[in-house]
Order: sequence, then C-alpha cells, then structure tokens
Amino acid sequence: MLVKTNRLLPKQIKALEALIQTCQKKDSYHIPLYLHLLKRPRAAASNLLYWQDNHLIAFLGTYYFYEHGCEIALMVSPEHRRQGVARLMLEHALPHLQTANMLSMIFSAIPQEDNRWLKQAGLRYRGSEYGMLRSTQEPVPAQSSNLDIRAANFDDVEALYQLDRICFPESENNMASRFNDLLEDKSYKLYVAAIDGQIIGKAHVHLLRNEIRLADIAIFPAHQKKGYGRELIAHCINEILSTKPLDIVLDVETNNKNALTLYTNLGFDIKNMCDYWEIPTRKLITYLQSKI
Repeated sequence: MLVKTNRLLPKQIKALEALIQTCQKKDSYHIPLYLHLLKRPRAAASNLLYWQDNHLIAFLGTYYFYEHGCEIALMVSPEHRRQGVARLMLEHALPHLQTANMLSMIFSAIPQEDNRWLKQAGLRYRGSEYGMLRSTQEPVPAQSSNLDIRAANFDDVEALYQLDRICFPESENNMASRFNDLLEDKSYKLYVAAIDGQIIGKAHVHLLRNEIRLADIAIFPAHQKKGYGRELIAHCINEILSTKPLDIVLDVETNNKNALTLYTNLGFDIKNMCDYWEIPTRKLITYLQSKI
C-alpha cells in the first residue's frame, strides 16, 4: 500500500527509523532523511511510504532546498530492491514535482564501488559529503583574539545573507527572508563573528531531539585562513556543551581537506558518507517511461 502525506506521524517515524537501521546494516551508511523536517507539515505529498504486511519497506522524501531543484531521498529495504519499488515511487512523486516546477532532481545515494546504473540512467555525479559526529563532552580550549562572537539578531540579516551569497554561491535558495524565519525559530540559534563591529562570519546551531547540528558555517574570503573559523566553531561547541550536552553533528564535502582536518582536530569523527547525483526532470521522466 502506497501512502502519500505531507507530515509523518510518530508511528510512521518509528517505522522509518527501523527501515533506516535495516538499510544501514546492509549498506554500512545511510542517506540523509532530515527526520526533523518530516515531522512538520510541508508541501502536499512530500513523503511517500510503501507498506507491505504492515511493514514499511520503502520511503521517498522530497526536500525543496533549491529554487528549481529538489533533493530526493529514496530508501528501499534490502530484500525488496530490484523489484520495481523505487521506480513505482518515483512515478507517483513526479506529477507533484512537475507541478512545483522542479527542473532537476538531486538524488542522495550510498557510496558503492559500482554505480554504473546511475550513469546509465543519465544522472551526473555532483559530489560527496561526510557526516561527522562529536560525542565527547570535553570543551575546546579557548583562544584569545580580536574576534567578538555573539548571538545574531534581526539587524544582522543583511550580513548573514551576504555571507551565504558569497560563501555558498552554488546554493539556489539564498534569500535574506529565510534568516528572519530562522531567527524566529526557537530550535535554531545563529552566531555571528565580528571584528571591530564588522561581521566577518556566522554559524547555525540547530537543536534536534537527540543531537545538535552545526551548519552553514561561513567566513568572508578576506578573513579566511586566519583561525577565525576554528574560533567560531569552538565557541559554538562550548556554548552547546554548557547548555545542553548532546552529540554534535555536521556535514562536510569529502574533498574539503582543510575543513576535514579542522573538524577532526576539534574532536569530530566521520560516521557517515553520502553521494549526490543530479538529473533534469524531463530526462528522468524519459528514462522511467523507457522502463515501462
């Protein structure tokens, strides 16, 4: 039975967590599913759940992180793979994605030695990310500098937007308005780093149920490679540990060797890895039709 929903209920979340564990046992890694987003009402039919004999055997989640592109997380239980389940779910998801004017699909995938089928389907490799975890409760030794770190406020929105625009130019969702939403969200805390009152960097701290996520860490290019990024992250870690000592997680591109070294030195370990592949929506439709 295929179920479409814009929000997962507690029973569905529990079933999805069991599916994640089953897949990770087989694959070693797991694709990002952003469970905190799945619990919130989102666009209609954002999630597809495939049930068989009261067991969840497959899940498809759509995430609108880009203006005209959609990230798709598609997970199928190992014993039900290569049986057309993934294709069926994609066929049901595509009409909604086309209505939403999603021009391209970005698939998260488990790293495998042989991913020829992705290329054969017309997907283009975008890159890979490590999921990193800091489970130690030891604080980071403080460093003395001229950097002033504080919680962001609404007066900082323009600077926050400019940091994203310059440091993450590949993102298609760089909008100043989103920072107003983040500053109003009680599960988020944004920090800014300034020198002589001028903001030069930022970091986002997202409080989740069992962990805290560091994200969108950015330093203006003119101030990079001066230790400010490390100082900002260390400040965030110590603030987290002083208020809610939970595991801290973050994602980093696998080819960003400098960031990997920095995070490792700050106590993070690699716990997950994910590849990303992209295909134009029209090309995906053509491929699916050829398989009917």
